[in-house]
Amino acid sequence: MKTEYADVAVIGAGLGGLSAAAYLAKAGQRVIVLEHHAVPGGYAHEFRRGKYRIEVSLHALDGVDPGGWTRTIFEDLEVFGQVDFKRLDPFYIAAFPRHEIVGHLDPDQFERELRNQFPHEADGLGRMVADMKLVFRQGQYLIDAKLAGLEVSDSLERIPKFVEACRITWSAYMDRFVSDSELKGALSVLWCYLGVPPSIMTAAAYISLWGSYHITGAYYPVGGSMAMSRALEKTIRRYGGSVIYRQTARNIEIRDGRAVAVETEQGLRVEAKAFVSNASPEATLLGMVGESHLPASYVRSFSGGQPSLGHVTVSLALDRDIAKPGDGAGWPHHEALLRETYDADAGFRYAESADWERTPLSVTCYSNIDPSCAPPGGSVVTLFSLAPWDYADQWGTGGDLTNYRKNPKYIELKNDAANRLINRAERWIPGLRESIKYWDVSTPLTNRRYTLNNAGAIYGSFGACVLNSGHKTTPATPIPNLMMTGAWVSTGGMSAAMISGAYASNQLMALLAEAGPVSMTPEQAQQVRNVPTPDFELSSFSDDDLAALLASELSGAQR
Repeated sequence: MKTEYADVAVIGAGLGGLSAAAYLAKAGQRVIVLEHHAVPGGYAHEFRRGKYRIEVSLHALDGVDPGGWTRTIFEDLEVFGQVDFKRLDPFYIAAFPRHEIVGHLDPDQFERELRNQFPHEADGLGRMVADMKLVFRQGQYLIDAKLAGLEVSDSLERIPKFVEACRITWSAYMDRFVSDSELKGALSVLWCYLGVPPSIMTAAAYISLWGSYHITGAYYPVGGSMAMSRALEKTIRRYGGSVIYRQTARNIEIRDGRAVAVETEQGLRVEAKAFVSNASPEATLLGMVGESHLPASYVRSFSGGQPSLGHVTVSLALDRDIAKPGDGAGWPHHEALLRETYDADAGFRYAESADWERTPLSVTCYSNIDPSCAPPGGSVVTLFSLAPWDYADQWGTGGDLTNYRKNPKYIELKNDAANRLINRAERWIPGLRESIKYWDVSTPLTNRRYTLNNAGAIYGSFGACVLNSGHKTTPATPIPNLMMTGAWVSTGGMSAAMISGAYASNQLMALLAEAGPVSMTPEQAQQVRNVPTPDFELSSFSDDDLAALLASELSGAQR
């Protein structure tokens, strides 16, 4: 077995692992990243078909405007010098049975759009959007403190509205301001970006998502999400770190209660002072560390959680430019969100049951915002729907994933899903099917194959959820020099994953320096962001609420 030595070993080159590694490398730590796949990024990935570059996951990246948390990370890690970003405005078009909503980025323009279509709710809408802006700014204050490596427990009294929003559902929050069920559906249209329906999603999670797009910007990287992954990889290497591919971590050696080495299935051993895992908590702690090294109460805590839904994505390379009138379809949008019902909770049930005729469907045309992904006269379109892992006896495999891609039943089921989604999208893009040059279909089983995520989950555990907030794993683990990153310790999504990596690197730097976590005084906290400190009366919250809040990365998420 070959042995390498590092200050920090990072398991997994998803965006959480990459951002943690890049921060640590810039801080002078010798970093080695071990990645199961042949390329970096996790879901920030692409594949090629002929002259077409096809995005695997990203629809829109939030928080890239000045003041956004993604911008802070990209400035810190030198991504902006390597990747250009295009602003998406309008952000989306949302099509409901009786309404078509233009998702303007500017929150005031967005509010006017909804006022025009729901004039009877104008007063409540105005109060609601104003309150959402305030909740978002208070949550942003918390995230900025974490990005700065500061402890925030002594400053939660300054963000009472955000703390309160962590304790109620998005549905209950909307009920305070508006009553029209169709308007509530329009306001909740982004719920699929978190994978949790409004009746159990925290108001804080949804408002953070909404604000990170509508207040600090929705963007798409030129060259796709893989360009971001490669940029982070270059930063790691520029500062002396390394990323080693096709290395699947199988065991973390524990000695005297601390991690001392990680071994891979391919025969590589990396000894290090500290470790970061971008894999799931179950795979990392129950699989690689082992229950014998963990407190029994911690092991039991895994029993109540569940993975998020996976997804079906139909990737289409078209032989015509669908934005072009005439020969094309005259369809200029980046993304259309197609909803058969205003009831988002019903939409979630349709996704859970794989009801392909009614599940919420996103239609994204990447070539309309980044023409470099298709040859002249061509287009790249993807159709996205949340989907369950256990559909039709685990997609016709009966749980046997050996060579599942050649299983006739699996092929039949995934192609049936794809054809039904294409038929629905064709109502919006006439002639879509006849323009297909290449197509690919991915399922939750595909996710599992490439990322090793439990149940093919795309948002980690079923988080952002009032009923399940205790099942989001904290970045810290019972092994003091082992930290977690990625969707499993955040609300899911690329920006949230990168925030978790920044946070893990801050904590490890304090550990490596043999110092405790930095404490944030009110004066230091106010310097984190150059905006007035929210001035509200302190709302009371329990110790359990506080623990759940600190355990979560309450940031926006994207899909």
